[in-house]
Amino acid sequence: MNVSLLCLVAIILALILVPVGLSLYRSWDYKRQISGKKEMRTADDDLTLPEPQSPPNMDLEMEAAIHGGRIKSNSEFANLF
Repeated sequence: MNVSLLCLVAIILALILVPVGLSLYRSWDYKRQISGKKEMRTADDDLTLPEPQSPPNMDLEMEAAIHGGRIKSNSEFANLF
């Protein structure tokens, strides 16, 4: 067989088998942690969480909706002529 064909088959098999193998390992590891056979992993103490997003400014949203409606109605009126 051609060497390049064998390399192509090896690459395709690796692209299929590596994610499947990693998924099976994660599943097995999770089941071991849940059953208590392995200690559960925890996050580091110095891990910083992102700040929660502030609610959107509804005044600006309302103003944009009103202004957009006016522009649309004006363009519809201009299309009549």
